[in-house]
Amino acid sequence: MFRCPNSQGVSPINCFDCIMRGFCARWLVVTDHELQNPAFIDDARAYTREWMNARGIAASELIDAILVELSKLDGNFKNEVWVTVVINWSDLFEVPEGLLFLGTDDAPRWRSALLDWISWNFHEVRPESSNSAFHGPISKARFIAIASSVRAINWGDTNVRHWGLRAANDNEAPG
Repeated sequence: MFRCPNSQGVSPINCFDCIMRGFCARWLVVTDHELQNPAFIDDARAYTREWMNARGIAASELIDAILVELSKLDGNFKNEVWVTVVINWSDLFEVPEGLLFLGTDDAPRWRSALLDWISWNFHEVRPESSNSAFHGPISKARFIAIASSVRAINWGDTNVRHWGLRAANDNEAPG
């Protein structure tokens, strides 16, 4: 049985986050509602960048690093109504089979474009909310796959559970 890292040794049903949702959100796929919040996108990008830097992961190694870490966990991604979701990594991140056998230089260009996309979304430091839009459904699906995976891998870190949350006021501590 999966033990929620927040439950501190007690049954997952006693974890506050799990009780509030009615299930453990570790495996919840990033939702369209979350993607409408530019702060969520900024936080997911910044956390993933910090996670990559802390482990010395280059943009070209990100997908492999995520898959290795996911293989160490026990669970399945779910949607908002708790139905299992399969993330098809090969469709999102591998060179399409047709390009490999055409004898053209499209496959290296495709790989280069993918690495540029990963770099732009998760490796480069950008101003907050500089551009939270996704360019096409593949870009959105890739972001969902990476952000959902990084969230599941690092669920014990409270920063991950607070992606997209901001203070309701601008009050500063008395100083």
